[in-house]
Amino acid sequence: MVSNPGRRAALVDAGVEVLAREGARGLTFRAVDAEAGVPVGTASNYFTDRGDLLRQIDTRLHVRLAPDPDVVAGLMTRPKDRSLVTAFMDDLMARATRDRTGYLALMELRLEATR
Repeated sequence: MVSNPGRRAALVDAGVEVLAREGARGLTFRAVDAEAGVPVGTASNYFTDRGDLLRQIDTRLHVRLAPDPDVVAGLMTRPKDRSLVTAFMDDLMARATRDRTGYLALMELRLEATR
């Protein structure tokens, strides 16, 4: 397996784009290569198989969609009531809206996991 962290990150982000646009069935090494603008066969040099690519996309999505620790710390100082739940949901929706592609890709991963 090739070790070039920058290229690997670009391929994973390209995988996120393909997953969000085409769904899990459209996620192929060839589609990732095309999205990343690299020669055909590049993704297969960086990932052992499709499952490895999906795992790395999942890890990347959890980083992209993670809550800001400062926001969470601020929210946790509030009283534990319905308004706190609402505030957390507002934060979740704001993150999903900011990274729509990432959120759609995460939903596709969850659907694929149930199949």
